[in-house]
Amino acid sequence: MWLFPYVSPDQFDVVLLPQDRIEVVEANIADRPDVVVSADVIIMNNVFEFFLEPEKQISVWRFLRQTIKPGTLLVTVPPLEETFSHLQVSISVS
Repeated sequence: MWLFPYVSPDQFDVVLLPQDRIEVVEANIADRPDVVVSADVIIMNNVFEFFLEPEKQISVWRFLRQTIKPGTLLVTVPPLEETFSHLQVSISVS
């Protein structure tokens, strides 16, 4: 399962993704730990920087750190190192 936070399913009609292997979930990521824990790949593109205060961003990153299962591929733009350099978050990126 792939998780695309804040992307509506109708946006994928243009992209021609294989519907039998990809599920698009339109939801607040913090409200769907069931989806986060079951995802094999999570793609996040500038998802928090522009609409969440730093304290809320830190809270969401901590939630993700606790919820994402080992082995999940997390693809982020900008890179986590850049995102975390602007926040006072104690999450290791290694």
